[in-house]
Amino acid sequence: MEMNPKVSVIVPIYNVERFIERCVRSLLEQTMMDMEYIFVDDCTPDASVEILERVIQEYPERIGNIHIVRQSVNSGVAEARYRGMIEARGEYLAMCDSDDWVEKDMYEKMYRKAKEIDADIVGCDFYEEYLDYRNYIVQSFDLPQEECIRKMLYAAIGGHLWRRLVKKEILTQCGLHLLSGVNMWEDLVICIKMHYFSKRVGYINEGLYHYVQYNTTSLVNSVNSRQFENIQTACRLIDSFLKEQGIFDKYRLEFYERVFIAKLNLVFVSALRDYHKWQTYYPESNKYIRKYHIAIHNKILFTLLRWRFYRCTDMFLKIKQILTRLMHK
Repeated sequence: MEMNPKVSVIVPIYNVERFIERCVRSLLEQTMMDMEYIFVDDCTPDASVEILERVIQEYPERIGNIHIVRQSVNSGVAEARYRGMIEARGEYLAMCDSDDWVEKDMYEKMYRKAKEIDADIVGCDFYEEYLDYRNYIVQSFDLPQEECIRKMLYAAIGGHLWRRLVKKEILTQCGLHLLSGVNMWEDLVICIKMHYFSKRVGYINEGLYHYVQYNTTSLVNSVNSRQFENIQTACRLIDSFLKEQGIFDKYRLEFYERVFIAKLNLVFVSALRDYHKWQTYYPESNKYIRKYHIAIHNKILFTLLRWRFYRCTDMFLKIKQILTRLMHK
C-alpha cells in the first residue's frame, strides 16, 4: 500500500459481538485495495475484538492495512472516531458503525466519484435494515450548500457520517474533539460543519450502506436523560457554530425546528416528560409551530402545550396513543 492510502475507514467498536463479523467482512472484501482500516476498541466488554481479530486472519492481503487502536477508558463513539481520525492517513475518510455493513464496492464508487468531480464530500443512499424487512432511503444532498444545510437542520436530510466520504482536511476543520462525550446527534453537528466548509459535494443514487435498526443496545433506539443532555449539547454546538460563522439569521427557522425536534422527547418519552422544561428550553422555538414540517395533529398538540393547556395536552396524548395501538393491531 502507498504511504497515504486513498481511503481510511474508521470503525468504533463497543458491545457489538452479534454484528461485528458481518461488518468486518463487508469492509475487508471491498473492491478497492488501496484502503486503510482503523478499528477503535472503546473498551468493549464483550468478545467483539476477539471476533475482529479472528476474522482479520482470513484476509492476509489486508493485514498490513489494518490498525486496531485501544482506548484506555470507554469514551463514546465521538471520541473513538476522533482517535481514529488522528491515526488515519487516507486522502479521504469514511466512518462505519460496527453493527452495520456496506456493499462491497461502496468505497471504490464513492472515491471514483470524488475524483471525477474533485468533491470534498460524496454521499450515497442507504438501507434501513429491520429484522424482517428493509427500507430504501433516498436523500440526495447534491444540492446548493445553503439548501443542504437547511434540510439537515429540519431533518429532511440525515446528518449521518457513515454514508459520506470526506476529504481528511475538511473533517479536520470540523473540531471532532469538541464532541467528546456527546453520543447523540454528534453526526449532525459534524455534517453541518463539513457541508459549510466544502466547496463541492457529490452524490451516488445507490443504496451502498446498510443501517441496522434492530440492535437493541444501540443509542439510537432509546433516549434517556443522559442522552437527552447529549442532544441539548449538540444543539448548543450548532447554535454556536452558526453564530461564529455569522449565518445564524439565515438558518434561524430551521435551527429552531431542530431544537423543536429535540424537545419532542420531553413530551413523547414518558420518562422524560416535563412540560415546564419544554416551555423554557429555547422558548423561541415555540413561536414557529405552524411553520414546522410536522403533521397537523402534532401542530394542534403542541399549540395546546404552548398555551399551557396541560390537561388538554395529556388527553390529546392519551387519545393519540390509543389510536396508534389500534392502527398497529
